[in-house]
Amino acid sequence: MDHPTVVTIGFDDGRETQANAGAILADYGFAGTFYVTSGGNGSTFGLDNPGFMTEDQVRILELQGHEIGGHTRSHPNLASLDRVDQTVEISGGRQDLIDDGLRAPVSFAYPYGSYNVSAQDVAQSCGYTNARSVDNGLDTIPPAVPMAVNAFESVTSAPNRYVPVSDLQDWVRSAQDSADQKWVNLYWHDVVDAQHPGWGVTGLGDGAPGYEGSVADFQTFLDWLQGEVTAGRAIVKTAGEVCGAEPVQPKNQPSGAIGELWRAKGGYTSFLGTPLNSEYSVPGVSGARMEDFEDGQIYWSPSTGAHEVHGAILDKYLEWGGPASYGLPVTDETTTPDGVGRFNHFDGGRSIYWTPGTGAHTVYGSIREEWRSLGWELGILGYPTSDESDGINGARYNDFQRGKIYWSPSTGAHEVHGAILDRWASLGWEHSTLGLPVSDEFAISGGRQSTFQGGYITWTSAGGTVVH
Repeated sequence: MDHPTVVTIGFDDGRETQANAGAILADYGFAGTFYVTSGGNGSTFGLDNPGFMTEDQVRILELQGHEIGGHTRSHPNLASLDRVDQTVEISGGRQDLIDDGLRAPVSFAYPYGSYNVSAQDVAQSCGYTNARSVDNGLDTIPPAVPMAVNAFESVTSAPNRYVPVSDLQDWVRSAQDSADQKWVNLYWHDVVDAQHPGWGVTGLGDGAPGYEGSVADFQTFLDWLQGEVTAGRAIVKTAGEVCGAEPVQPKNQPSGAIGELWRAKGGYTSFLGTPLNSEYSVPGVSGARMEDFEDGQIYWSPSTGAHEVHGAILDKYLEWGGPASYGLPVTDETTTPDGVGRFNHFDGGRSIYWTPGTGAHTVYGSIREEWRSLGWELGILGYPTSDESDGINGARYNDFQRGKIYWSPSTGAHEVHGAILDRWASLGWEHSTLGLPVSDEFAISGGRQSTFQGGYITWTSAGGTVVH
């Protein structure tokens, strides 16, 4: 074998599970060709329809370095259409993708593998350099007929024929056994697992079952293929590259400490997803750097290191002004000891805590220190249910699941909870004659007491609460 076998990993239709497949491919360092049905001109088959990717997801694939190819507007049998309608579907679908901000497609796949001389001419005339058919096996490099490129059968499952990993391997080996360099064109429709069910399973799209391959088989094949690439027996290229196009370069590859953290979290397949830009300076924080991702951000500074913020905690963080106002993260998002909540700590003694029941809330400064001294969320107060907010005369407070903490410059930070809190509330909180708390609740003979600026409230099992 004088030349490595060229393998193209393709995907048809633009189905929603392909966003996950693209992330998996990118983590292997491979680029695929995604033949996308544009869904233009009112079609219900294609982008932004149930069971299919969104325009944003396709843009993410291109950022990952994948090639976006065309697959018509609505997935018709092109051989049954006249030239005018073929042009609407082929040329119109290509223009839809360009209008969506994607690189002008050069690779095309005929829906159902159905084409005629007219369809070939339309595809070539509108700017495609190659067009793929189906079920024809190996092709040459360059292909003998660029507008009718060969491919193996689609990866499918029951009730269609189950295509095992061994078949994919055998197809690659058949090219490796050839005296001349060959092109192995493989393609999938859905790559499914429990988190990314295929439309054949859930009834999305046209509801045809059996056009799925499993994530486990997909990764098993990629593991094997990566070994073939390392050994020099195979090389992975997009269809466009095989036919002379420049490769699509992955954008915004994270580097340094930010890149290390992103890769440690799982890279493209992590909860952070694809990088959306390159690392840049944090506005308002000298010496700090940050990078935006599909579903989160990573911040770095010499003193804090690199840490990620995402989800509802990120939303709250940005609501409060982000790093310039709330400090840089000093932890990644972390699970609380009770397993219920999540939190990030930030420099300057600030935190944001989240649970499904309470949402995300800020807690910082003296109130946070008081809460910490009481045992955080495992203590008597539980999780915060409000952000730190204004009280009267410069006072500040946080609500918690089972009480409150108030702070003022003259009183410091103190908690109030239980029956004493209920009695204080009935009097009008800090607006009452009692004013702000000046002590935490403490034990007295036969009961409990909280002291306030203008008096105190006691509780006993015999007498309940009494205001003094």
